[in-house]
Parts: sequence; structure tokens; C-alpha cells
Amino acid sequence: MNGANMNGNTNNGSQVITLQLSLDDVNIVLAGLGEVPAKISLAVIERVRQQASAQLQQNAAPANVPVTNGEIPGVN
Repeated sequence: MNGANMNGNTNNGSQVITLQLSLDDVNIVLAGLGEVPAKISLAVIERVRQQASAQLQQNAAPANVPVTNGEIPGVN
């Protein structure tokens, strides 16, 4: 496993990458990790869930944008 040991923990100094995946793709990856023994995948599954949850909450939070006449500026 590149970047993670057999316990699913990130090695100190390992390179971190950022992926852009759809929510459906993330769910497929999590389903695949669910097929791997928990002692290997559980920590990775939890990190994916934490990061996805934070992003989904951030995207769902209403922006502090003034609304005039029922329109949001910059959105047609």
C-alpha cells in the first residue's frame, strides 16, 4: 500500500494527493474499501468520510450573499 501501512494509518512523511470525485464515485470507493478487511481499511474509510462530510457541509452552508428581488447576484 503506497502511502499507508497495513493498519490504514498514513506514514509520516508520505505524500498527500487531492482527488476530485463525484459523490457517487466516493461511495463506490467506500464500498470497495468495505470489501477489504477492516484492520486495513477502517482508518482510510474514516478519513474519507470526515473529509467528505466537511466538504458537503461547507457546500450546503448558505453563503452570506445578499438576495435582492429573489435573485442571487452572479447567478442567472
